[in-house]
Amino acid sequence: QLALQAANKALELQPDLVEGHLALGYCYYHCGRDYQSALREFDLALASQPNNAELLNAIAAVQRRQGNMSASVENFARALELDPRSHLKAFDVGLTYGMLRQYDQAEQYLRRTVALAPDWPLPYIYRAWLHVFKDGDTARARAILQQSEGRADLSRSKFYWWLARIVEKDPRKILSEIHSGSDTAAFHLQQAQLYRLLGQQNLMRIYADSARVVYEQRLTTQPLDAGFES
Repeated sequence: QLALQAANKALELQPDLVEGHLALGYCYYHCGRDYQSALREFDLALASQPNNAELLNAIAAVQRRQGNMSASVENFARALELDPRSHLKAFDVGLTYGMLRQYDQAEQYLRRTVALAPDWPLPYIYRAWLHVFKDGDTARARAILQQSEGRADLSRSKFYWWLARIVEKDPRKILSEIHSGSDTAAFHLQQAQLYRLLGQQNLMRIYADSARVVYEQRLTTQPLDAGFES
């Protein structure tokens, strides 16, 4: 509500303010998942600044949520052309091509992301996922993850641990590496899954129960969160 009030106040003071429409559009997008209203605000601003990379990126993000993938990847690519040093925009193009199962194009943009931000874990992780999705090549996926050594700390990302369970043959190796970050529930869940793979049911139950306790506490303050419920 405070975000909506601030965005609307900005537009009350200056109705044609591009940043105001961008802010209001993101309020609709993130807070209400009202994608049509978000697009309306972004399009209003785009009419006066057709080469605004942030607006094109925002439109692409909404289109991806709507399942309009071809339009989404086109707008993400246009945003990157206008802001070619942005690793986040390069990643969005690669991610969206991956969703379209156009793996060669996805690989190209993810490599570019690594070149722009070699210390960011996510492009290594998603590049490795691509080879799992494409043809189940876990050896190639492991090789890509190894390229991050000395450059990016993959353990910072919870997405790494889900992938590691698939590409690493020995769950004990992952257990020796995994550590608790800010998300203790995700850490406990990973431990539970690894002990399940090792056939150690008692330890699996202990860690799963620890995750349950954390998630139940979170549900008291966020009762409508589907992720916590699941």
